Amino acid sequence: MGNLKEHPINVFVLDRNGTPIAKAIVQMLEKDEPIAQATTKGYFNAPVTFQISPDYESVKLRAKVNRAVKEATVDVNERNYTFQFEDIVLPKTNVGGTSMKAAWVFGTILLFFLISLVFWNPTNLAPTSQKVVRLLASVFGGLVSGFFVGSLNLAGKIPRLNNVTIGAVGGFAVFVLIYLVW
Repeated sequence: MGNLKEHPINVFVLDRNGTPIAKAIVQMLEKDEPIAQATTKGYFNAPVTFQISPDYESVKLRAKVNRAVKEATVDVNERNYTFQFEDIVLPKTNVGGTSMKAAWVFGTILLFFLISLVFWNPTNLAPTSQKVVRLLASVFGGLVSGFFVGSLNLAGKIPRLNNVTIGAVGGFAVFVLIYLVW
C-alpha cells in the first residue's frame, strides 16, 4: 500500500432546470474563510474540482451566482456535489426548430453550389469571378456552421507585427478559415 491520496470533489452549479451556470464562484471554506476558489465554465463536463487532503473528513463549500449564495458541508468521500439554484433560470437555446431548418437550407445551397462548380469545371475563371466564388463559399460555410450547435475557435499570430493575435469564433471562424484557405 502507499500513502493516502487526496480526495477530489467535483462541484457542479446548476440552475432550476439542471443547466450548468457559467461564471459561478465556488469556494472551499475553513472557519468560514475561503481557502480555495474557482469559477465554473458552464459545461457539464467541466466541474470545479478541489483536491482535499486526507486529513479532512468533510469540507464546507460555498457557491455564489450573482447575489445568490449557497453553502454546504460535504463528506470528502463524496466524489460529486451539486449546488442547484432554484431561483435562477437560464434562457434556453434554440437547438432545434428554425435554426436547424435554416442550417439545412443554407447547407443544401452550399452543397449544390460546390457540386455545380466542380461539375461545370470552369478552367479559365476570371480573377474577379474567383474572388466572388471564394467569398460565396466562405459566407455559406460560415452561415451553415453558425446555425449548427457547437463552436470553432480559430486564432493565430500575424508575423512581423509584434505578435499581434487575431481570433474568430463560431460561424465567423469558419468564414475566415474558408476565405484564407480557398
